[in-house]
Amino acid sequence: RRMVTEEEEFEVVVIGCGFSGICAAYELKKIGVNFIVLERGESYGGTWFFNKYPGCACDVPICLYSFSFKPLISTEVYESAPVILKYLHDCCEEFGLNQHIRCNRTVKSTTYDSKSCSWNVIVEDTKNKKTFTIRSKFVISATGLLNVPRYPDIPGRDKLTIPIMHTAEWDSSIDLTGKRVGLIGNGSSGVQTTEVISSKVKNLFLFNRSPKWLSKKPQTMHSNLFVSFCSKFYFLSLLYRIWTFIWIEFFGFMVLGGTFLAKKVQETIARSMREGNPNSPNKKTFVPKFSLGCNRIIFYEHYTSDLERENVTVVTDGIKTFTENGIQTIDDKVYTLDAIILATGFKINNCLPQYEVIGRNGIKLQDEWKVSPKAYYGMTTTDLPNFFFVYGPNTNTVIGSITFFTECACKYIAQCVKYMKEENMKEIELKKEVLLKYNLEVQKRLLARPESEGCSAWYKPQNSSVQTKIISPTNYPASMTEYWWNTRKFNPSHYITK
Repeated sequence: RRMVTEEEEFEVVVIGCGFSGICAAYELKKIGVNFIVLERGESYGGTWFFNKYPGCACDVPICLYSFSFKPLISTEVYESAPVILKYLHDCCEEFGLNQHIRCNRTVKSTTYDSKSCSWNVIVEDTKNKKTFTIRSKFVISATGLLNVPRYPDIPGRDKLTIPIMHTAEWDSSIDLTGKRVGLIGNGSSGVQTTEVISSKVKNLFLFNRSPKWLSKKPQTMHSNLFVSFCSKFYFLSLLYRIWTFIWIEFFGFMVLGGTFLAKKVQETIARSMREGNPNSPNKKTFVPKFSLGCNRIIFYEHYTSDLERENVTVVTDGIKTFTENGIQTIDDKVYTLDAIILATGFKINNCLPQYEVIGRNGIKLQDEWKVSPKAYYGMTTTDLPNFFFVYGPNTNTVIGSITFFTECACKYIAQCVKYMKEENMKEIELKKEVLLKYNLEVQKRLLARPESEGCSAWYKPQNSSVQTKIISPTNYPASMTEYWWNTRKFNPSHYITK
């Protein structure tokens, strides 16, 4: 097979090669267009390539987190990062996508040329630092939301004499065995890291400013016999995937649907959390005061048991500053440490890509989305003809599989590209009235959901001054089923074409 070269012009440039980029490549391959996938990392896999912290795993059952065109069912219900990364590489190999992927390619900017109805994509080869331009009719931004580590605004970090590392930039050369370790953050990465290192370190201090809703994973293992049958009989894996989909959709309806069931589920989970921490000195403040679903529910395996270890201390006082060899809290208590771990998540930056996007008439996406990002079902926006997003604004899910949303979006985008090609059209752009109506409806519906409450969450607006304008720039206000239904078929009447 002839390798794709960068000297050519392309019909489509895909930026990013994690789940979104690979799914986009799969759909583009099916419709037979000429495309290239640009990945800034030395290898592809997105967040599953970059995140290597202990215990890194998916908190969604892998049968639903994997692609529908290549379902994965293994003995682990919630698979680890290495297995997921291998799965993505297997997908690219099986479907002939590797020939289209270029790693060590950092996109610096994309600029629309109205005369030629095409995009000029400025790319840097990170190995030799050479810069070149790729011209493409369409651009698909598949860079995701979770790729820029967020460092807490705590003074004194430059004075530290002990190792400090973010979970997204894990340094495997640092041995934590027998050490006094401080861990800041109690989201998914914090919980997963705790479950692995709490039995290895001498002391573990968990700096958890506010509690999170925790729910024990209902099932963690499949039998070898079940996995064997699913691998041999596709319809069994399909049925299991459908059953898992229905179960998660129903759980999401109970939690987020605004019915009496939400209160019952919340009471059940709160009782489980208290029973799981009978001896906790922070028992009274262990359960959040905000509603279930305001921030992401953390699914754990044995985290609450780890909190009961004699070598584990939960610190709920706020952090005042880093010291040379530890952390000082606001009550002036100093914790002397050998290493600090930051499980503080990622900068969402209002869903903006890391590269500059300049659309029609020089309009910059960074200016347009500075306050409120808007995209029709997270995929298209105004003043950016022939430009698409995967995992764009308001396509995240509190309860569900983002891969499902990704597949829906990629199928929709592929339909659009195919339509443009068959109709011999040069340009397509979303109508402003369509975007305005859609975005107003999204934020209105979010007002009726738990996300509208005053809890801290990575998917809330990062600038407090815009809290009253948007509830969430990332979350979709409905179910996976509704998103599929609304994006199942491309509708040309929503766009201006020529």
